[in-house]
Amino acid sequence: MRGTMRVIRPDGSISTRHFYDQHVSLDDLKQAVGGYIEIVPHFHVLEFGGQIDRCIVLCNEEGKLHDMPINAVATALWRHSVPAELVGNDVLVGPVAILTGDGSFLSNV
Repeated sequence: MRGTMRVIRPDGSISTRHFYDQHVSLDDLKQAVGGYIEIVPHFHVLEFGGQIDRCIVLCNEEGKLHDMPINAVATALWRHSVPAELVGNDVLVGPVAILTGDGSFLSNV
């Protein structure tokens, strides 16, 4: 089981954490997005740097209610990876966690 969690913050900074033979805990995910987690709809494939990976993308479930700032980088990736009619005018806010890895890693998220 191998995987990576990239956290994109609203200021555009990105942190990366690698997981080897372990899964990501709920606490890890909640800490990454700053609260309760929600899966970003339709965002199952990440195209980044010429590479295409299966992914699971998470955001803060209450981010918009708490007026978290728009995450322009994560929103751009979402719009690039998902058909426009599925995204519409929606935006992602707050920190966004993108998990990629092998099937065993992703099935344990």
